[in-house]
Amino acid sequence: MKEHNRIVFYSIYDGASGYQLRKAEIFLQHLDLEQVSDLNDLLEIHQIKLYFDNTMFLTTWDEQTKVRFMEQADMGFQKLRKLLLGISDENFIQLVTNLEFSFRSSFWYMFNYLQVYRRIGANSFSAALQQHPHHISYILEQFNTIQHYEQELRQFLIGYEKAAELLLARFEQRGRFNESKAIFPKALTLADREQILSAYLDQERPNLNYVRLIEHSKNSGHLELSNKVRLKAKQKSAAINSQVLAEGNPKKIGVEVSLNSDQQEPVVVKQEGLVTKIVYSTAYLDNITTDVQLFLLFRNLFEFVDNNWLVTLVSKADQISVLERTLITSKN
Repeated sequence: MKEHNRIVFYSIYDGASGYQLRKAEIFLQHLDLEQVSDLNDLLEIHQIKLYFDNTMFLTTWDEQTKVRFMEQADMGFQKLRKLLLGISDENFIQLVTNLEFSFRSSFWYMFNYLQVYRRIGANSFSAALQQHPHHISYILEQFNTIQHYEQELRQFLIGYEKAAELLLARFEQRGRFNESKAIFPKALTLADREQILSAYLDQERPNLNYVRLIEHSKNSGHLELSNKVRLKAKQKSAAINSQVLAEGNPKKIGVEVSLNSDQQEPVVVKQEGLVTKIVYSTAYLDNITTDVQLFLLFRNLFEFVDNNWLVTLVSKADQISVLERTLITSKN
């Protein structure tokens, strides 16, 4: 399998699109479609076609080159379509097994779009999902597929150890960058969902972030929890927190802000370990009398804007640390 360095279409806003198109250029220049039959290879051609469908080309390509590349991509898509519509119960599980990570989302999108689910029996679908449970996050974005396998998906989710995290990510977690788009089958009742969350709390070491989401969740049309489950979540949260502090190597990280009436300097910043301490002078702040001074205070002292007068407090995905990405906050 050729997992490494595949061509993938992420979005029209992706800053690496030029790099991907340069790879596509080399790929298409050496492409012999008659020799291409592997599902992953055809899905890669489909990814290239998505660039062309969104009128994304290298500026070095002339019109003749664009037309030739688009024709290759279209022919590749037709081969992909033929392959997908030829899937049966006999080869379905093997094809899913051989899927490369980069193309899982694309495969399930095409599976839904071409209504391949009409060709695959419930037993084969369930078997593939049991063997490859991590595919559930891709499947739960495909509405028609969910409707077709409603009961099978309900049974799978009730027994899936990470189903609670999928539910909480969709209905309780505050979305910042990669907000969940999961659609859950209607057959998965409120009682089923409570059962899933309760079972999650019974696991030996559930994720503390998700436990806290359960603890602070509010009843809605998507999740309704009994006081018993909320109490279990509160107790589990306290137990895990104590265990982490007892077993781990906790560090104190924070920002401390205070005022000092005796301080002459407008601001004093101290770093004590991983704690940043910021002390502002009360006397200095009390002498702010004009709007211009107030604005400059927010620029120079509070650093709300940069030298270009742009607000610096906007969260951007490319500037968020790994630690910040792991922190989960509730909508409530």
